[in-house]
Amino acid sequence: MKEILYILLDNYAEHEIGFMPGAVSTDAIGFRKEPKYINKMVAPTMEPVKSQGGMRTLPDYSFETMPADYAALVLIGGFGWMNPEAEGYL
Repeated sequence: MKEILYILLDNYAEHEIGFMPGAVSTDAIGFRKEPKYINKMVAPTMEPVKSQGGMRTLPDYSFETMPADYAALVLIGGFGWMNPEAEGYL
């Protein structure tokens, strides 16, 4: 099964994740029985990542452990991309 990876940095914009994870996992009547893709969160480390609104997300992968083969890579925006450390992630 292919994974869709969502990149999160501290101070990520949680509203930018939006409807995509739900659209991947569900259809009109509930959870897909055999989803074509699965959603996974990636962060610089395995430590929880804090959103702009104060929500904390525990990543599935760190940058070191994320798979090399994935269906899509989604960069979630936010203030974290404005930090000098983010240049090393791109």
